[in-house]
Amino acid sequence: MAEFKNATIMMGAVDETDSLRETVLSVLRLCNHNDLREIIIGYSQRVTPESKAVVDEMAALDTDVPIVTFMQKRKGISGLVDMIDVARGSHCILVASDMALDLECVAQMIEEAKKDGDTIVSSSRWLSGCEFFEYSKMKKILNFLA
Repeated sequence: MAEFKNATIMMGAVDETDSLRETVLSVLRLCNHNDLREIIIGYSQRVTPESKAVVDEMAALDTDVPIVTFMQKRKGISGLVDMIDVARGSHCILVASDMALDLECVAQMIEEAKKDGDTIVSSSRWLSGCEFFEYSKMKKILNFLA
C-alpha cells in the first residue's frame, strides 16, 4: 500500500495572470503546508509575457512551500509529463490555473489520499456524462481547440 507523505500541486501557465496568482495563493491559504511538498508551475514557449511575469512573481513568494517553475520540453498537454518528471511528492494533484476548479476541494482530496494512499482521487470541471458545467458554447469549442 502506498503511503501519503505529501502532495505536489501542478499547474500550467499560458496566458493566465490574475487567475494563476489566485490559484497559487488559494492553495497556500487552503491547504496545510505540511501536506504540500511543492507547487510546480510549468509553462511553454507560448506563455505570454504577462503570464510569465506572474509565474516569476509566484516563484519569488516568501513561503515555506517551494514553488518550482520551469519551461516544459514537451508540447501541449504532454507538458504534464514534464511536471510529473520533476514532482517530488508522494502524490500529484493537477489543478487548472484558470480557476475552473473549486480549490477548496484540493485539501479535501489530500485528506482522502491520506486515508488510502493507493486510491486515485479526482475531481473535474465536467459533470457526469462529460457535460460541461457553466460553460458557454464558445468556451466548449475553445476548450477542445486548446
